[in-house]
Amino acid sequence: MKSKVVIFILFIAFLRCERGLCQNNKEIEKYLKDGYEKFEQKNYNGAIISFNKLIQIVPENGVAYYIRGKCRFELNLLDDALADFNKVIELLPDNYEAYFNRGRIKTGMNDFEGGIADYSLAIKLKPDNAMAYFNRGNSKYYLKDMTGCCIDWQKALELGYDDAKTWIKKYCK
Repeated sequence: MKSKVVIFILFIAFLRCERGLCQNNKEIEKYLKDGYEKFEQKNYNGAIISFNKLIQIVPENGVAYYIRGKCRFELNLLDDALADFNKVIELLPDNYEAYFNRGRIKTGMNDFEGGIADYSLAIKLKPDNAMAYFNRGNSKYYLKDMTGCCIDWQKALELGYDDAKTWIKKYCK
């Protein structure tokens, strides 16, 4: 997965440079590699600095916003992470991971209905995403929709998320 993300970002940067829209391809590559390495090392503040610089050069790079959003999420900068995932969705509306992560943030902010909406969009884009079903089930649980949460947890279990068994046994009849 790591190499796919790096390759995708480099491809976007390359296309931008081919169109004469970048100042320096080496500079883009430097910030990209530096940011991703820091992200992998869990140096989230350092990664954010690199991705900020990358976004200044290539402001429509949704993947840079996505990784920066993940860093901000890990640092519990939820409003900033939410803004990044909103930007990813604007730039890459078919990115199910952005909806999934935005759903996590909304649920963490007790916006369970917003979380359900985002998990539903993630599921629409990637119907085999067991974690999206499980998390949507959790949000439904907090809204006291016991039928809905049990259906989602069962689907998560069918898709291979075995931890759903515990929740099903405890809350579903």
